[in-house]
Amino acid sequence: MDIRLRLISGFTMVLALGCLAVSLIDLARLLGVTTGGANPVTSFGMVPFVFMAAFALGKMFAAVGLWIQSSWGAALLALTAGIELLVGLMGLGGISLAFNAFLTCVLLLIGAAILLAIAQIKAMDLLHD
Repeated sequence: MDIRLRLISGFTMVLALGCLAVSLIDLARLLGVTTGGANPVTSFGMVPFVFMAAFALGKMFAAVGLWIQSSWGAALLALTAGIELLVGLMGLGGISLAFNAFLTCVLLLIGAAILLAIAQIKAMDLLHD
């Protein structure tokens, strides 16, 4: 196996595990693990709760797509992280991103963009051959 393919495969697996960890942490927050017994819907509010659930599920599915090394995993991750950044930076629905959440979204978006660029380069190489 070519060393470049091993590096790309390893990068994809690390990105998938990171994406899975972030989504599991978000889902744990949504289930009320960190709220000390309070109802998470009332502590977060309905709109932020729904947004957080959608982003966590999107990242969970993206992690599965990345793990099986499918291109839709990187596309779903880019879409989810991009929308989460947009919503968080614009403050839609009363949602604001903490610095660590912002940094995590940016890193996931950069990782997805790298994978999509690699897939595009590979597709162009196949067309020219």
